[in-house]
Amino acid sequence: MESISDLGMRIAPERVEEQTEVIKHGELFLVTLPDGSVPGGYPGGLGLYFRDTRFLDCLEFYVENQKPMLLSSGVRYSNFYQGDLTNPELRLLSGEILPLQTLHFRFLRLIEDAVYQRFRVVNFALSPVRVNLSFKLGADYRDIFEIRGMTRARRGRFLPPICNSGEVVLRYEGLDGLMRHTRIVWQPLSGDITFDDNRLTINYLFELPPKGRLYLFWKITPFVGQGPVAVESGNRQEFKELFVQTAWRQKKDYVQWYQSCTGFTSDQPQFNQMLTQALSDLRVLYTQYPEGWLVEAGVPWYATMFGRDALITARQILAVNPDICRKTLQLLAAYQGKKG
Repeated sequence: MESISDLGMRIAPERVEEQTEVIKHGELFLVTLPDGSVPGGYPGGLGLYFRDTRFLDCLEFYVENQKPMLLSSGVRYSNFYQGDLTNPELRLLSGEILPLQTLHFRFLRLIEDAVYQRFRVVNFALSPVRVNLSFKLGADYRDIFEIRGMTRARRGRFLPPICNSGEVVLRYEGLDGLMRHTRIVWQPLSGDITFDDNRLTINYLFELPPKGRLYLFWKITPFVGQGPVAVESGNRQEFKELFVQTAWRQKKDYVQWYQSCTGFTSDQPQFNQMLTQALSDLRVLYTQYPEGWLVEAGVPWYATMFGRDALITARQILAVNPDICRKTLQLLAAYQGKKG
C-alpha cells in the first residue's frame, strides 16, 4: 500500500526550531529565535502572524553589520519578551577596536493590537563610542498553509511601500483581492532608510558618551482590507508613554485572569511555578473571535478554531475556569448544522 509521502502528498515545514520565543495576544502572535530575531529568508515558521498570514518574515538587528551576541532572553505573561544582547569584538569605521561586551542592548516587546518595542543601548566604555546600528524588516505575506509546506501555483503582488517621516507601510495585494499592510512606526525619527527586494533597512549612526544610553521605540501593526491612515508626526503619541500604558494594561489583564481561575498551591516552589506558567499559556491561547471565545489548539501551526481540541480542553479545565467551557459551547453552537 502506498503511503501519502509516496504519492507526493506529504506536507511539512522546511524547518522547525527546537527553541523559540513566542508572544501572543488574540489573533496576533510573534515567533522569533531566542535572541528576538527573525532572519530574512529563514526556511521555517518564524515571523509575525495575523489572521493566518505572515506580516513580517524578517526582523533583524546588527551592530556595525555584525550580529550581536545573546546574553539571556525570556517571556513573561506570554505577551512580554525581554532579550539582552551585547557586541562581539568590532573594528569601527575609525579603525578603533571596540572590545567584546562594551555595549549592552535590551529589547522589550509587548503584543496587543500591535507589536510595541522598546530598544535600549548602554555604553559601558570609559570613552565615547561612535557606532552604527541597523534594523532590517520585511514581509512575504505567505499564508500559514504555504509556510507549513504546501506549494502555490500563483501568488499575489507586492506594491511599492509608502514611506513618510518615521513611518513605512509595506503593502501586498492577495489573490483573494484583499489588501494586506504592515505599518512600521518609530521614534526618534532620525535614521537613514533604504529598500532592497521588499526589505526595509533603518540605519542609526550615533555617538554615546561613557555610561550613556539611547532609547528607540517601535510600533508594528498589521492590517487586512483597508490600509492604515497616515499619521502626521506632530499628532504622534509619545511612544514611551504608549509603551508604558500598554504594559500596565496587559499586566492588569493577566492579574484579572489569574483571579478568575481556581487557585492551586503546594509546598513545592517548582510545581507552583509550573501551575502559574500553565495558566499563562492557557490565557494566551484563549482567543476572542467575532463569534465569541475559544481556546486555540497551538502556536504557530494551529492558532485557529479546532472544535474537538477546544471541547476537550474546556472539559479538562472545568475545575480551573468553568467560564471557558460555557463560552466554548456558545461559540461552537453558532457553527452547528441546522439542516437534517
